[in-house]
Amino acid sequence: MQGHDVNRTKMEWGYEVNCAQCGKRFSSKRSDASFCSARCRKRSEREVERWNAWIDNLEYKGMEFVEVARKFKRSKRMYDAFLKLQRSLQVAIEEFEDV
Repeated sequence: MQGHDVNRTKMEWGYEVNCAQCGKRFSSKRSDASFCSARCRKRSEREVERWNAWIDNLEYKGMEFVEVARKFKRSKRMYDAFLKLQRSLQVAIEEFEDV
């Protein structure tokens, strides 16, 4: 799966890659490998599916972004992504208000 932001190191025999889900270092002959196992790949897919389902069902009730982000505190990656989204939205809103 291409498109995952992982650290890849080219070696003589293939690649050393950090798993996009668990962070474990593993060896791969493929340049586009992103996960160390099928378990990590499925876990990542399910995490994205849960996130998308939650977003689809979200009814904005005045919740602060930090409150919403805390729901995803178990997954540091999702929590960090949510806070990054919050910062980006704040910048966009400020730029829009300045116009």
